[in-house]
Amino acid sequence: LISIFENKLLPIELREEMLKQQIELPDEDVNKLLIGASGWSLGLGIIPVQEEDAYFHGGNNEDFQSWMHFFPNQGYGVAVFSNSDKIQTPDFFQRFFTFMNDGIRFDLDKLQ
Repeated sequence: LISIFENKLLPIELREEMLKQQIELPDEDVNKLLIGASGWSLGLGIIPVQEEDAYFHGGNNEDFQSWMHFFPNQGYGVAVFSNSDKIQTPDFFQRFFTFMNDGIRFDLDKLQ
């Protein structure tokens, strides 16, 4: 995450390609419905926000879950790693996006 911000590992052209949207999400996609994601770059989900696109990625390996959310041009983000299977839950995401207060809403009502 830090290396993406600092441009130390990749040439700028590769960084731009990595962050460019490669796949557009269909309207019924759960990430589009819940957090307004528009698509996927090379391994990262994209959420359009007023200032710039936010990027996210999560992991779920049974009892170990993670979530990463960042704004590369603004230079900030959060990575959450857990030895619990309780991270990727509606309650976590509602609290996470409320705490971040960066223009992204978690809208569980859109799934119902």
